[in-house]
Amino acid sequence: MGLQSINNAALIVIAKVRRILLELGEEVDIETIADSHYGMGPIERWIHQPLQDLGNETPIQILQKEGGEEQLRKVIALTLMRAAQAPRAEGE
Repeated sequence: MGLQSINNAALIVIAKVRRILLELGEEVDIETIADSHYGMGPIERWIHQPLQDLGNETPIQILQKEGGEEQLRKVIALTLMRAAQAPRAEGE
């Protein structure tokens, strides 16, 4: 399954999200994009989810708007900052 199951529009959005993540210093492997066993990886699921930080719109919807890429970049940076500040469970 994997990347073959991703439609072209989603693939473009995933590529933009991946580029933003790389520019922000995050490593992105193929399993983060599309899980080889289940088809949909965390990034693909995320781009289809309405996000409160995006006014309850999905990253796909935001990228279709003027200034959407910059807005998405800010939300990704904020999400990474929150994840870095979150308390870690013992053993992680």
